[in-house]
Amino acid sequence: MTFPTERALKSFLVRVKAAELALNRGTVPSIPNGEETSIPSLIASFTKGLRHLATGEVASSADFAQFVSAVNSGDEAEIAPCRSARTVTLVLASPSGGLPSPPASTSRCAGGSPWPLA
Repeated sequence: MTFPTERALKSFLVRVKAAELALNRGTVPSIPNGEETSIPSLIASFTKGLRHLATGEVASSADFAQFVSAVNSGDEAEIAPCRSARTVTLVLASPSGGLPSPPASTSRCAGGSPWPLA
């Protein structure tokens, strides 16, 4: 069995002291900004993992209410059922979708790109 060096032991004790300080600091209360009630579509609220419509809005405000209640309870077992069980298929656009197509007569440039390097 090897023993830690003095430097490693000091480093460990600093980390333990920092962890104790963070633990004793407590949590900062969350102050709502009113967007959950002022924007009915919930488009400005955290809704990742919930079911969404094609427009990006939450499919069910009841799902969101259940999610908020579960988060506020602090019990992770209540949060798990809130996650969407549906698989979402994403259709991704080409990253060059906004660029015009190169002319058909363009020869390939260095690197195989039809666009000349600037």
